[in-house]
Amino acid sequence: TISLTSTSTGGSFASTPLSIGTGNSTANFTYTDTKAGTPTITATDAALTTPTVTQQETVNAASASQLTLSPGAQTLTAGLASGTITVTLKDQFGNVATAGGTAQTISLTSTSTGGSFSNTSLTIAAGNNSTASFTYTDTKVGTPTITATDAALATPTVTQQETVNAASASQLTLSPGAQTLTAGIASGTITVTLEDQYGNVATAGSTQTISLTSTSTGGSFASTPLSISTGNSTANFTYTDTKAGTPTVTATDLALATKTVTQQETVNAASASQLALSPGAQTLTAGLASTTITVTLEDQFGNVATAGSTQTISLTSTS
Repeated sequence: TISLTSTSTGGSFASTPLSIGTGNSTANFTYTDTKAGTPTITATDAALTTPTVTQQETVNAASASQLTLSPGAQTLTAGLASGTITVTLKDQFGNVATAGGTAQTISLTSTSTGGSFSNTSLTIAAGNNSTASFTYTDTKVGTPTITATDAALATPTVTQQETVNAASASQLTLSPGAQTLTAGIASGTITVTLEDQYGNVATAGSTQTISLTSTSTGGSFASTPLSISTGNSTANFTYTDTKAGTPTVTATDLALATKTVTQQETVNAASASQLALSPGAQTLTAGLASTTITVTLEDQFGNVATAGSTQTISLTSTS
């Protein structure tokens, strides 16, 4: 009885153990291996003085049928290229294979609208070639999936998910956008956010101080300046204005490349609470009518207001 073994984890025999019957001298087998390399096969008959015999085989890869990407998923900074990524031809068993008689063309795509490649189409030349390399750059924070495709292969695609983090903070944004306010009443919460140059939310590398200003002499903020501490991205405030109009509020962070962001608000008058006469005191001639005098509804801050319902105004004189 002859047992058969291989040093390869991918090796197998058509039959084992073998048997050589009484009066006979030989037995046959075949060997199959899925791992490229130089495995040693051993035949052992424990009943013999020299019980073993070995033979080293050479196993070559099968035809290329799939692709792999290495060294694996990477973590990138927005706008900066990845480390080198290598696409490799492999056979169905995972062995590195060669292009053989035909050059292989490999296209590259990303699920991110901000993704780009150093080369979008790679070529692995015909012959004893197996690899091509590229780098990947993305301007959008997220976890994009990149895909390499070789339409000539049985398994034509391979994918890899990268992680893209924001670059350093370089600008500010205000959200949720322009607001319509009533004079004397605070706005809804306005959030100032640190962003990188590509519009991704970024974190403060050190404490950021943000000053707030308005073009309106009636404008005021719940708190100014604001502070965004290290590792954070946002700060909040509210805006109040007593002057009707379209004031521009500005947030400024002198530490950033793009230091300011602006937003135009709309301020409407509050409810009518008082009257005003214009154009002011006149000098009349006895018996002659004055020029037109206009009575105007105003809110408590002196802004022209509208009547919420019909207003009846009586006129009297001390004369």
